[in-house]
Amino acid sequence: SEVLGVILAQGTKPADAMPFLDAARGEPPKPRVELLRFRVLLALGKTSEALPLGEEVIKNAFIPEIALEVAAAADSEGNTELASATVVEGLRRYPSSIELRLARAVILMRDPEAKELSEAGQLLESLSSTSDEEAFVHDIKFVRAIFYGLIGETPLAHRLLDQLDKTWADRVAKARQAMDSNPSPSV
Repeated sequence: SEVLGVILAQGTKPADAMPFLDAARGEPPKPRVELLRFRVLLALGKTSEALPLGEEVIKNAFIPEIALEVAAAADSEGNTELASATVVEGLRRYPSSIELRLARAVILMRDPEAKELSEAGQLLESLSSTSDEEAFVHDIKFVRAIFYGLIGETPLAHRLLDQLDKTWADRVAKARQAMDSNPSPSV
């Protein structure tokens, strides 16, 4: 049952996997099956149903990748407190994780009162030495550009946006438009 659930979950019809994954859960539930159930529910757009599973998965085995999925799911449901707490716990366990530091900076930058921008800036500065060969270099440059736009350093923000390749064109255009329409700093 678990094997069939895994095959279906990774195929083109994740919904077909759920009955097999439900049957394979076991008592106590198997962490691998619960992880698959979490991911299938996310794929089906059932985020509110998936979140408790994701929380349980990272309680049993905290893996940064899964924690980021839980944080993103929580954020999409408007639960910024859970998203932030998940990322903070991840950073406590994996302080050198580029993905977790970047996620933390984004969460801090979303603060409507801009109370946490200095911490976001410090995190982004610590990531700025990431080499161009590393996987997240474009993500880091983009988030740094948004940060500089938020604090009113628009020319620097535009220079960073200029460094992104063509696959980022849509995001860069939206960021430029937002910065140009609101040239004053948010802080």
